[in-house]
Amino acid sequence: MIKRAKKFDYKNWLKEIVHDKECYVQYKNEEDKEVSDSFREQFYIYTHDNKYKITVAWRKGNNGYLGCVVSCRKPRAGEDWTRGNDLPDGPYSYETWQKIKNGILKYELVKVAKKRGIVNIEEIACGKTE
Repeated sequence: MIKRAKKFDYKNWLKEIVHDKECYVQYKNEEDKEVSDSFREQFYIYTHDNKYKITVAWRKGNNGYLGCVVSCRKPRAGEDWTRGNDLPDGPYSYETWQKIKNGILKYELVKVAKKRGIVNIEEIACGKTE
């Protein structure tokens, strides 16, 4: 069962990945003026290559929403658009936040090149190399 989060819990969750929200997070608040106890806020986190837009929608009495979209900050060679992807989303909960954090980490990882060492001529002749 997913535990319901409180209205502004996400601000504490952000501390898990950024030590200074004022320097690393850009907010875009879209508070719902018509319905009390509800709001929608988007905030952005940037890395060298990507921009992550995280959306929080909270309404008293329902599960709310938490989701993330990533887009490249620069186009690939020969393209005049930037690429992007949906990352995890779901009800406004700490469990969804964990999925989003893991999605960001997976998206940022890069492949490690295999280490090429000195190969013995006899190993090549015997077919013992990769």
